[in-house]
Amino acid sequence: MPLADTMTPSNESGATNPWMPEPIACAIDTLRETVDREHLTRSARLQVVTRVRQAIVPKRKPGRKNPNIDSAWQDYQRGVRGLKLYRRHIPGHGRMNQYHRAAEENRLLDGLRKRARRLQEQAGRQKTRLLGATPTLQAEPEPGR
Repeated sequence: MPLADTMTPSNESGATNPWMPEPIACAIDTLRETVDREHLTRSARLQVVTRVRQAIVPKRKPGRKNPNIDSAWQDYQRGVRGLKLYRRHIPGHGRMNQYHRAAEENRLLDGLRKRARRLQEQAGRQKTRLLGATPTLQAEPEPGR
């Protein structure tokens, strides 16, 4: 059996492949029928494929790339700053030349800034969600308080 036949949701005989669940095969068949019925051009079909892929495939593997930032973030929240933070979380900090050291320090600080920004944005979204979800949080405060 050629590889191309195994990648399609159903073979010519109508039998589905064992690797694909039936609801997904049905969704693909429905999408194919809709695209054929609308007589979309090739470029429009490619845009449909792109949109479907964006909706299904995650942009990147979840998780953090640099685990050192996790421990550095904890120290940063405890108030550790400057040279003490760099020496603790940049391996070989004392053996680097000034340019390499500055680049690694900036890389660590950029990671910490990015973490702070993401947490701040996440807190803002949670606050917005809470305000939109319950009408009691949106009520006017009592005059006595």
